[in-house]
Amino acid sequence: MERSVGGHATEASQPCRKGRILDSMLALEEANEECRFVQVMSIALEYLLDRVGDLLRIERLQDVIGEGRKGCPDPTDRLESDRRL
Repeated sequence: MERSVGGHATEASQPCRKGRILDSMLALEEANEECRFVQVMSIALEYLLDRVGDLLRIERLQDVIGEGRKGCPDPTDRLESDRRL
């Protein structure tokens, strides 16, 4: 009795090599996509942390400027007195 190649593959106890290769390729593609996602999220997080750092530095500078002006006259008072003249 002769068997066709396809018939032999379906009767074999071992899974098809092509299927194993495709499964491996799919797993690698999924892992690669996850790595890309993590990279993009890391870049976005780094950007946001830089912006937050910038905002905190600006806030600190405003506090320092505010502390330095405590004994100084308010420049807006001068503007109003100039308008009266």
